Amino acid sequence: MIGMSRLYERRLLSRNNVRILVLSLREQRILEEAGFKVKYLPPGCPQARPLLPTNVGSPPELVVSGTFGWSFKRRDAAWLERAILQPSNFSSVLRMFSDATFNGSIPGQTDLEKLPQDQTLRVGIVPDRFVTGMKLKVLWYIANNCVVLSPRGLGEEFSNVPHADRFVRVFSDVRSFDGLISSLEGFEDWDAFAQFRAACLKRFDWTARALDVFGGVFSDD
Repeated sequence: MIGMSRLYERRLLSRNNVRILVLSLREQRILEEAGFKVKYLPPGCPQARPLLPTNVGSPPELVVSGTFGWSFKRRDAAWLERAILQPSNFSSVLRMFSDATFNGSIPGQTDLEKLPQDQTLRVGIVPDRFVTGMKLKVLWYIANNCVVLSPRGLGEEFSNVPHADRFVRVFSDVRSFDGLISSLEGFEDWDAFAQFRAACLKRFDWTARALDVFGGVFSDD
């Protein structure tokens, strides 16, 4: 059944009247390697907080954003709580803000709507372990002054963005997760974070992305 579905998809994408738009550089690379003509249309970043962070919690506060209605997302959210958050060295002192659909429960968990509009640098977590391209929640995290941690590598989407290797990081287990959290305690390199954030806001500028859609993205160029 899966083979038939992929065959149908290939035939559909090969039609001359079908235009393939992708949100991620990873998807663009994979489809171009398969012989398809693709246009890369990155998503737009939500409105950013006007102030850059000037402090960091001890330990840094966590943010889990996004919906978890899809079974794969529920599975990975449960993994995050069971394998990472509960056994974490910081589980008894962490403060975490999360969307209501995240069903995890650790001490200090607070609804995301209560996230303070302050200048604190926080840690935005992407629980998803399944392979995919750009995660839209990553841009929300960056706009809201978060370092991004994910069990999947997202660096390809931030190629040539200064300091992306410092602020979009990968963890695989509780040990690497705790290490990344610890590394942010006492963080003071605000110039590096400012350069990273500004470059992301420029690359994923919402107005520019809208102009791409309405200003010729469907042309044959």
